[in-house]
Amino acid sequence: MIGETQFITLQLQHEYKSYCVDHADLFIDAVDAAVRRDQLYLHALCLLPNHIHIAATLAHNTLHSDELWRSICADFSECLAERSGIRARLKVRRLDILRPEIKVHRIRSRRELSEIRYRIYQDPVRHGLVSHADDWLYSNLRGDKVPSGLVGCKSTRALSQTRVLVNHAAR
Repeated sequence: MIGETQFITLQLQHEYKSYCVDHADLFIDAVDAAVRRDQLYLHALCLLPNHIHIAATLAHNTLHSDELWRSICADFSECLAERSGIRARLKVRRLDILRPEIKVHRIRSRRELSEIRYRIYQDPVRHGLVSHADDWLYSNLRGDKVPSGLVGCKSTRALSQTRVLVNHAAR
């Protein structure tokens, strides 16, 4: 049995930062862990510098969607604290870099899902970051292809895995 399909927006506490793309591999790893635990099925994912859009269907074993998204955000923040060295310097477990409020919209039809996926992929164009949606490196629109700018990065593996999982789940 499959749970509800949702459109999620996560925002950084500080809009002028760009942690979402600067550390995309960490967020993708956190989402990938939830996908591997069969907690959600991804339909669309787009990381922008200061916010993230996700369209996903929750699995039947995911009781509370807020807890799942907070867990993903906590994993991302914890890994960022470790990578940046703040964990050791300030003796903190994680950074609270994402806003605590999570915008959740319930998707009620396949048509609505299709429209939301389109909006998610067009968001980098709307923000003036690229001229064409397929030029944006931080979304799963491009299919299984790994962006040339990420070759050799740790995020290459995670982004590629997430794209494969997203494409499989969206079929």
